[in-house]
Amino acid sequence: MTSEPVTYYWSHFDTWVECPERYRTQYILKEPYDIDDNWAVKEGREIHDMLARRLGRLENFKAGNSLLLKKYHAMYATEDRALGSWQTEIKLESVIVAPGILIAGRLDAWAPTTKLVRETKRKGRRYGLAKDMLQLMWYCLVAGTDHGQLDLVYPPAWERTEWGMERLNYTFSQGQFSQLVTDIATFHEEVSRNSSTNPVVAALRNHNSCHYCPFTKACWGELIVK
Repeated sequence: MTSEPVTYYWSHFDTWVECPERYRTQYILKEPYDIDDNWAVKEGREIHDMLARRLGRLENFKAGNSLLLKKYHAMYATEDRALGSWQTEIKLESVIVAPGILIAGRLDAWAPTTKLVRETKRKGRRYGLAKDMLQLMWYCLVAGTDHGQLDLVYPPAWERTEWGMERLNYTFSQGQFSQLVTDIATFHEEVSRNSSTNPVVAALRNHNSCHYCPFTKACWGELIVK
């Protein structure tokens, strides 16, 4: 792992832990949850390997290329359906959505230019931190969002009663995405070494209490798909 400035933090109750600047991620944990540390790491490595294989099969891939987006869906439609039923691609014409907003389990990816959204319903007992984050990043990638600040919003899950959110600054340079996938897997390993609880818990109940809110004309209550 390369050396870099450490200027951002994630919060584990009242304990602040340094986090590499590139991730630009902050968590607020509201209550403890017993979860196996190694589970997220294992999931992260498995998903990392899967995405690396997919990247290797998409020659000359460039973010935002609709033909390659269709090629991706054609190549992996069967595998994706195994994760849950896919709905038709839709466009958000009248809905205010800030660049980089993804809602786990509902809106998986969208491109600021085309406002293309891929909607899916995932099956599973828990929202896997590593699994969902990497899948969301992948769908964001294939939809053409190639740089900016990504907000991942998690609906309540069986081990979590609050809405969750995490933020990540990312850049895909010259169509080279493998490093991003590696970085995310590395990040989850770092999290597992520093915390014995589920780190994706950030209560976003209303606009006034949400100091993450990137919007000027809308608040979380209007944007979260319940």
